[in-house]
Amino acid sequence: MMSVLDRFLAKVGPSDDGCAPWQGAKNNHGYGQLYVAGKRVLAHRLAYEMFVEPIPDDRVIDHVCQNPACVNPHHLDVVTQQENMQRSIERRTHCRAGHEFTPETTRYTVAGYRRCRLCDRIHLRRASARRRQANNQQKEEQ
Repeated sequence: MMSVLDRFLAKVGPSDDGCAPWQGAKNNHGYGQLYVAGKRVLAHRLAYEMFVEPIPDDRVIDHVCQNPACVNPHHLDVVTQQENMQRSIERRTHCRAGHEFTPETTRYTVAGYRRCRLCDRIHLRRASARRRQANNQQKEEQ
């Protein structure tokens, strides 16, 4: 019977970018997973715990490389959930619609969130058009 380490290493593929991509099963978010002692575990967490140190209960793993399938311990950083979310936001270079975040296209809310000025402008134009259309329909009905 293969050890956990042997099973783990058998599922790690080669890469040119320094990542160690997981070649085994992945969950819906692209994170590697495998069963250890009948329990499903995330491959990147197992990698960190096998090769670096235990992960405190109140911490999560941040993929510095932004590749959820990577299990290279050098690409994994133990952080709080809040720090992980903040890093994720800061790494984004484009809004959901694909507009690049630049000083000219970005505004910050009072709470400190980034907003895309181009998307906000499009949203306002569409909302104004809907209001005008609703007003015109009301006038026609009268």
